[in-house]
Amino acid sequence: MKISKKMAILIGAVIIICLVIALMFNKKEDKKSEQKAENADQQASMTVNIVNLSEQIWPQEFFVTGLIAPYEEIIISPEISGYRLSDLYYNVGTSVKQGQLLAKLSDQNLKKELAKQKAAVTQAEVNLEKAASDVRRAAIVGQSGALSAQQIEEYKINQDVAKANLDAAKAELDMIQLKISQTFIKAPASGIIYSKQGVVGNVVSAGTELYHMIKNGVIEWRAEVDASQSHLIKAGDLAEVTLPDQTKLTGTVRTVSPSVSTDTARSIVYVTLKGSKTANVGTFVDGKITIGQDKAYVLPQTAIVMRDGRSYIYVVNDKNIANSQVVETARRKDGFVEIVSPLALNLKIVETGGAFLTNGMTVKIAQKTTVQNTQHGVNE
Repeated sequence: MKISKKMAILIGAVIIICLVIALMFNKKEDKKSEQKAENADQQASMTVNIVNLSEQIWPQEFFVTGLIAPYEEIIISPEISGYRLSDLYYNVGTSVKQGQLLAKLSDQNLKKELAKQKAAVTQAEVNLEKAASDVRRAAIVGQSGALSAQQIEEYKINQDVAKANLDAAKAELDMIQLKISQTFIKAPASGIIYSKQGVVGNVVSAGTELYHMIKNGVIEWRAEVDASQSHLIKAGDLAEVTLPDQTKLTGTVRTVSPSVSTDTARSIVYVTLKGSKTANVGTFVDGKITIGQDKAYVLPQTAIVMRDGRSYIYVVNDKNIANSQVVETARRKDGFVEIVSPLALNLKIVETGGAFLTNGMTVKIAQKTTVQNTQHGVNE
């Protein structure tokens, strides 16, 4: 059976078209396979830097809070009662010297009493002089027998009574003069006024608080420390506090309270601070107490991933597969964080980017990784 020429051309064209279609389909499948392989390769090749746990020498510090208070407080108050407060000379924040006049009580009534008592003393002196003169005359007359011994004795008794009256009048005069001197209320020591309670015009009693002073301007930090830590702190340890304006004050531990609060289970550590005008008495501030140095096993803070309130690191095994591991952290310093969980020093730990990893993910380790010096934790 002979095939016509037209039929042969048609069959040949169909065959060519089929071959072209098959070739195009194969190329598309190859491209999809290559793209899938490339995506898989990209997913398995997230490049990470590796660090190891390092050993550093860190200061052993307790971070606590406490009250700023005067090292020694002075309360300024009158010593006498029933007199009007006429003057208060200084306000809060003023530095005063020992003996400086701070306040004045009205002394008008006392001055009148003083004048009256001076007259009483003069009168008592005259009475004593008269009684002494009587005794002298009685002694002369008595020699002639004109006066009995009893009469002479009465003159002597009158003289003694007059002398006693004079002594009493003088004592009362001294008391009034003392009260007048006590109307001048002076600073018993140098210091800084940090509180003012007195009101001019009030009639005050003995012990009424007019001012509160910081003796010699010395303040202290009363840090509240957990009872389990207080026995580690001793006098002379260094401390540092941070004020609300971010000013830092340094000081030293003066003493540790021997008792523990039954309410808070905390002890008070008394830290003497160098004075500062920005340190307000009565302020609660944060600070730290340094008790020495010890070893710390640390990682860069970037290696820690926080999830659900827990700290994780990602450890890479020999097959470059990353898996998370929970760790317990403690102190932080200069971009590093202390790891208190037991970890091997040669673990390969992802330095950054852990938040983008999942368990079982294959990673690619960068050729240049960060190596920690095991003695000082210095990047090399």
